[in-house]
Amino acid sequence: MLIKIDNLNIAMDFLKQKFLVNENVIGIIENVHNAEVFVDDIEKPTGVLVIKDDYMHLVYTENDGFIDNICANYFNEGFFGLSGVEGELAEKIRQRYLLGWESPCTLYYMPKENLDLSLKKNPTERIRPEDAETVDKFYQYRNPWSLETIKRDIANRPSSAVYINDEIACWVLIHDDNSMGIMYTKEEHRRKGYAVDVTIDLAKQIVEAGKIPFIQIVKGNGMSPGLAKKCGFVEAGKADWFGIIAGNPKELAEANENSRQQFLATIPLAKHPLIFKQKEKYIGLYNYLHNFKYQSPDMEDLHFVKVESEQQKKAWFELASKNYEMEVEKSIAEDLNYNLFLLQKDKEVLAASATHKFEEEDRGLYFLSLLQEQENTDLLKILVMETINYEKNSGCEFMVTQVDEKRVEVFKELGFRKSHNI
Repeated sequence: MLIKIDNLNIAMDFLKQKFLVNENVIGIIENVHNAEVFVDDIEKPTGVLVIKDDYMHLVYTENDGFIDNICANYFNEGFFGLSGVEGELAEKIRQRYLLGWESPCTLYYMPKENLDLSLKKNPTERIRPEDAETVDKFYQYRNPWSLETIKRDIANRPSSAVYINDEIACWVLIHDDNSMGIMYTKEEHRRKGYAVDVTIDLAKQIVEAGKIPFIQIVKGNGMSPGLAKKCGFVEAGKADWFGIIAGNPKELAEANENSRQQFLATIPLAKHPLIFKQKEKYIGLYNYLHNFKYQSPDMEDLHFVKVESEQQKKAWFELASKNYEMEVEKSIAEDLNYNLFLLQKDKEVLAASATHKFEEEDRGLYFLSLLQEQENTDLLKILVMETINYEKNSGCEFMVTQVDEKRVEVFKELGFRKSHNI
């Protein structure tokens, strides 16, 4: 077990031995006053775990035994987010769990001698409190809590902005882990050097406060690395953000049941036994689509399509109705939460599937229908794989389904895991 400490200097002294790697952990300890801080040994700690809130955690260690400790005693059941974890350590934790999401970042810092004030060409000032809503409006990761977080960031830490005609045009601020971020330039003010202005100005404020400016740039952001290097930042390694699922949290079964009940609500009550045959044993399955790796199947002359035309709808309803012994069209034709799909060979329909939205980015997989003479594992696998791939590319993050025992292995091959017995 780990020891919760009130004397934060114990953790700080340990973290400062690798200061550049741990600036974000130190920042959370400094700025989030209700964060809980744990070490394995008060005298000679080999690692630090910081619980920022109910979900997000920060950790640093070079001791595999410390990783074993936190995985066994803290990350053992439930959903956990980890922020800005050093690359090698992040991989050691990731490989033990199912990933719900990840956002790999590169860490950059600015040595004091690299701060070049001559790069700043335009006047800047701190972000005005009344502009917090504008900053939130353009925030890439905007969420129900981001506005309040941005307000706190503006009130409690330095920031920088360029104002044109008394309106905010470009800005950057400091997160509660002390990293620079949420930089944005309004479209009409781009290519004027304002991003350099606010970066240099904020870096100057950080240096004057006796700290080292640093940023974590998410993989795939093509513009920010160039801007960072232009301003004097130096690459310093990886700082990964990711979410893990430990054990088999009850929330997975609850989500699966939620999807199932919403699906059944579209089906006449008298037809429920036909959907889930009473003599069969059904298993609830789930798949975090972040983990789904699409492998292009041998389609030969097969074509997978999303149903759009009236002719396609008619073909889908005919096959699904035949498989489920009911007039499917009457049940779901008006439900806008359904996406319908067909697998065809030339003009012949071989299989059909449907997904039903039960949360904003979550879908249930239903109405898997195959021609009787085509009921085989390979075709089912192609149908499910193509359906998942379509939904993942459309922004779906999480998918559930309920299948009878004889189909479970097919789904497990595609990354599904068991949530519960139906």
